[in-house]
Amino acid sequence: MKQMKKRSLLTSTLLIVLVISMISACAKTNETPAASIQPQESAAATDKPAVKAEDPLGKYEPAIELNIARTNDNLKFDEGTSIDKNPYYDAYSRDLGVNVKNAWVVSGADAYNSKLNVAISSGDIPDLVSVQSLQFKNLVEADMVEDLTEAYEKYASEDLKKLMTDDGGFAMKASTIDGKLYAIPYTIPAIGTTKMLWLREDWLNKVNLPAPKTMDDVMNIAKAFANDDPDNNGQKDTYGFGVSKELFFWGAPGLEGFFQGYGAYPASWYTDSSGSIVYGSTQPQVKEALLKLAEMYKAGLIDKEFGVKDTAKVFESISAGKVGMFYGDFAVPWYANKDSIVQNPEAKWVAYPIPSATDSPAKTFIGSSVASFYAIKKGYAHPEVVVKLANYWVDRTIVNVDESLGSNKETGTQIYPYAIVTPSQAMEAVETYGTLKAAFAGGDTYDTSKFTSNEKFYYDNITAYNADRLNTKDTKILNGWIADRTYGEKGGVEVVDYYLKNNLYINTALTVSSTPTMAEKMATLNKMENVMMTRIIVGDVGIDEFDRFVQDWYKQGGEQITKEVNELK
Repeated sequence: MKQMKKRSLLTSTLLIVLVISMISACAKTNETPAASIQPQESAAATDKPAVKAEDPLGKYEPAIELNIARTNDNLKFDEGTSIDKNPYYDAYSRDLGVNVKNAWVVSGADAYNSKLNVAISSGDIPDLVSVQSLQFKNLVEADMVEDLTEAYEKYASEDLKKLMTDDGGFAMKASTIDGKLYAIPYTIPAIGTTKMLWLREDWLNKVNLPAPKTMDDVMNIAKAFANDDPDNNGQKDTYGFGVSKELFFWGAPGLEGFFQGYGAYPASWYTDSSGSIVYGSTQPQVKEALLKLAEMYKAGLIDKEFGVKDTAKVFESISAGKVGMFYGDFAVPWYANKDSIVQNPEAKWVAYPIPSATDSPAKTFIGSSVASFYAIKKGYAHPEVVVKLANYWVDRTIVNVDESLGSNKETGTQIYPYAIVTPSQAMEAVETYGTLKAAFAGGDTYDTSKFTSNEKFYYDNITAYNADRLNTKDTKILNGWIADRTYGEKGGVEVVDYYLKNNLYINTALTVSSTPTMAEKMATLNKMENVMMTRIIVGDVGIDEFDRFVQDWYKQGGEQITKEVNELK
């Protein structure tokens, strides 16, 4: 089997970005119980055109039609193209004989899941759907989706099989129920769940403080950012620390990194010192972090209205130069603070490993490698199509890179987000970081002729940025800043590389995406958790509320969930 190349033109990093809001929003969605679901027969079941047997990229002749559902978030289109007709859909038709039709399109993950839940409840879903774990479980239990076991065995390319097992087999196990494969997992680089502290270094220099290494340093920096006029406008209008009402967002500005500095891992399942799997939000280490947040809130270091401000509002504050520090993932420059550099080209954002509250370095958390699941409607004539679409993505973006499906070089419009089945590689970001670091260290003597397309793209744009750093309104310069902050010195992936090389991480202990009781009750328990923590932070209740929450959490389903998780380890 040929060795996989790296993903073309920004795709793997931005894939992390695209799923961040979906993961958070879906965690808050009221899912439809499986008992109310009744399957309907697919209209496509009687149409069975011939296909070249067991050819991973074989073309359907005559062509088949595939109805899907999707969101239109973050999608831009050149003249003459749209979400219904675009280069990726044209490529599917041309190369695979698959005519993709959008059954419906909505804006935002919340809207998508609400509409999909209605479709599931009515028993009438599109031919191919992207679903979250509870939706997936409900669909399988209601016999509404196809068993893909045979289709995967017959049609999956060797390259796809390698990608699907790069995470140690977690993704495929999560997609398997009672020994049968019911979905192709939407794999993401699990290292994208690691957290770090993003900070305005120009502000840090202004207030004359050292780089943060401890939680005391974080407190001192936050105080200075809130009180010492770091933006030099003569007004007390800045906050030391960015927080949104979605406390645990899996992206930015989440609080996971802050808690991890105290050895606490809320919203995560991990193995404790006794060998048992525990839910981090119920562990005693959480209390110290909550008390410190309450102290920061009382001191005015956190926006007093954070409890009603979503991530988009916090991004606006970051862009306006009102926030100087927050926790996030390595992909932060792609979505959280890029507009701040357009507004102020002299802003200098850098990433630091999580500062520790103890004498030992903090350890970050590495979560699941599965963001969602691609399933095929029961009765659809060609369930193998989802496997072939996954083969096509891997072939065109990793193995035999087709740059025309990455972006339009003339307009800069990104084309790859139009694709519909897009599993991602596990470690590409760290590999790209190592290549670019060596290239810039080597200077003119470094041989760049063997760069893959994405390495060349990043290298060229970083070079352009370094030559004209203040011209961030220019798209290429802005792209160079984004790439530099992701892969450059004091950038996000440098921190990830530091964690990996120094074993400063703990892995998720979950071996499945969900358990029966988790699927039924976890959404309610999550809401309880968010309310409890927010009330403690803003001072509505004391820290004793945490102990009451833990008791209620176990009584209202947490004990059974913990039992199920441990039985599956």
